Amino acid sequence: MIVASRHQYSSPHAYSLACSRTCSELHRAYTLVELVIVMLVMGILAATAMPQYFAMLNHYRVEAAAAQLAADLRWARRSAQQTGTSQSVNFTLPSQYAMPGMSDPDHPSQGFVVDFTLSQPGVSIQAVDFDSSTTMSFDIYGRPQTSTPLTADGTIQVGAGSQIRTVTVNAVTGQVSGS
Repeated sequence: MIVASRHQYSSPHAYSLACSRTCSELHRAYTLVELVIVMLVMGILAATAMPQYFAMLNHYRVEAAAAQLAADLRWARRSAQQTGTSQSVNFTLPSQYAMPGMSDPDHPSQGFVVDFTLSQPGVSIQAVDFDSSTTMSFDIYGRPQTSTPLTADGTIQVGAGSQIRTVTVNAVTGQVSGS
């Protein structure tokens, strides 16, 4: 560090100029132009990253909703087989399904109802098709039926944005799969 001494300079004015130059070199700061350029670059980067972030967020929410739905349908099927009574699943578009007679595992005094608007914001049930019905049940053998046995695999589509996943219930076996 260079320190100016009064004895090196011929006049007080020369001393003050040297001191101010040294002090300004020590206390250098960013200019407004530099700060604006940095903010502009950060804004451009954020603007290009945000759409990808939201697409990824929708992807994970839809995957989680489809996995939850598939697991709940397997649970309903297993419950029908274990108790020897049929277990129905009622879908209410755009975002709910319920299993009458089953308790919520987290709140045993309440019935089992799933609302995607609460558990997976932005995700909705986009289509349900069990031989043109939105209600189905598993019989005591775990086979799906409406008022009669299904003639084709039942499907439930969940989605958010451009992301869509389909959960399928096999019409013959009742096996549940997701895609």
